[in-house]
Amino acid sequence: MLGYDSFFPLMNWVRETPDTNAAELINRYDEEIAYTDEALGNFFEALRRRNLYHNAWIIVTSDHGEEFLEHGNVGHSTTMYDEVMHVPLIVKAPRSLCGGTRLAAGQFPQSAIARLILHIAREPDATSDARACDPATGTLTALTELIANEPVVGDTRIFGDPRFMARTTSAKLLSPASIVKGEEKEDRAYEFYDLSADPRETVNLYERGVAPPLENLITEAREATAETPGSRRRLSPDAVKKLKSLGYIQ
Repeated sequence: MLGYDSFFPLMNWVRETPDTNAAELINRYDEEIAYTDEALGNFFEALRRRNLYHNAWIIVTSDHGEEFLEHGNVGHSTTMYDEVMHVPLIVKAPRSLCGGTRLAAGQFPQSAIARLILHIAREPDATSDARACDPATGTLTALTELIANEPVVGDTRIFGDPRFMARTTSAKLLSPASIVKGEEKEDRAYEFYDLSADPRETVNLYERGVAPPLENLITEAREATAETPGSRRRLSPDAVKKLKSLGYIQ
């Protein structure tokens, strides 16, 4: 894992000669994906040998994606474009019920994964009745009931100013922020994207007008997460040591 001290030089190195260095970084990332795929295969096979796979719930997801200069940056934690926010979610139910189906519409925020796990814990027989598979989609009812039909709101605040996002299935609004790019900062204004026509988020439509509810949601999120006097807590020496070892702080 890259530490804080090595991350920014890496970003600068990639941006110096993006055609070659970004391609090399993507190749290394693909190697990590292949390694993870093999490790998961070994884990599943170990479950089969112990006769645990057939009746197991298995959830595979990620906490973030990675940016490789699609929007001028490298890595994650600094932006909220879909290459960072849109991550896999694979759910295997007992007896592979409803297997091979795909959620084709809606958003499934990561907060819903916790609710899915709670549902599984509270309803251990949730896959045993006729309602286990949604008749309209063929997918697990436990999943379709958690799809977010309303906008999803999030934020990132590790490097630079906090930046907020409000996203529907067809549109995304990003709040203004000062974004860290290597050893420099870049001020970014509001960004609004039509995800249906522009899934790669290349044409900022904010100046042409944006649905007010998305701006209202970002305002509410900013107010709800704003620091107040006394809200910060001092970290213990052990917590500081662990965060340093992971590269999150200097």
